[in-house]
Amino acid sequence: MTGAAPLQHPVLEEADSRLLEIGDVMAEGDTGLTSYRLVRLAAYGRALLIDGLIQSSEFDQELYHEMLMSPAAALHGNLRKVVVVGGGNGGILNKLQHLPSLRAVRHVDLDPVLAELCRYHMPHLQPQTPFPFDYRMEFDDPHAWLVRQRGDLAGWADLVLLDLPDAAGTSYANTVFETGTLAAAADLLAPGGILATHVGHSHPASVGFQASTTARLRHLFADVVIYDQYIPSFAVPWGFAIATRDRKLNGFAGKSMARRIAALPPAMRRHYDHTTHLALLHRPALLRDALDAAARTTTNKETTT
Repeated sequence: MTGAAPLQHPVLEEADSRLLEIGDVMAEGDTGLTSYRLVRLAAYGRALLIDGLIQSSEFDQELYHEMLMSPAAALHGNLRKVVVVGGGNGGILNKLQHLPSLRAVRHVDLDPVLAELCRYHMPHLQPQTPFPFDYRMEFDDPHAWLVRQRGDLAGWADLVLLDLPDAAGTSYANTVFETGTLAAAADLLAPGGILATHVGHSHPASVGFQASTTARLRHLFADVVIYDQYIPSFAVPWGFAIATRDRKLNGFAGKSMARRIAALPPAMRRHYDHTTHLALLHRPALLRDALDAAARTTTNKETTT
């Protein structure tokens, strides 16, 4: 369908929005689990929207996925077993498949119909199969799956990746970001393992979700690092977190990161080099002040939810 009306896209929920020109609509509907649109945006190419929000665009999906997982991969240095929660569109596997150390991936996402639509309409996201590692995919409620896997996969994963949609409105992602579900994800980590996730936008005018999620992570993990990267199709800097249960993450700001990043496969550092990493270490004062103010009112409440 061509000639679609411009997309009014929220930037900060209802408080701020923008208009995006749509080239055409490839598919749209409701699977019963997800309300979706697959469109071509004039500025950003093919894009997936869930509940009216851009989740991935052709222009900058590699940037997003590298910011989500490459810092954790560089810090760990020898990822062999990975759990992926979300990411059924294929983008995160497109990056993971390049890790020569990888031996096994356990993957869960909510919606098999949407995953199939992405395979057809978003070919740029799709990994090369068959994989050279043991890959097992399930479609299930991610919250229920994580709680259930506390038995079978406890202490199994070097990396748990939460590649989730925005936790807005009635999104299933809200239940994954609850303290109990994050604790279940933490229990899947092997010694020295890392959890990596997004924590929502890093806009000083609206930091509630990031502040509450950070509080939960700090309650559950021994060390947490939060960093930001501007994602053009989102129109705001986006926040990411890496967390560990049993060691400090001092290496994130250490001199060894240049060597660790250079050791990543080239496909995992197209947009994430050492210069980019250094920029991640410096969050602007306006954002820090907003998060500090929010933290003072959310920490006690959020760690119990």
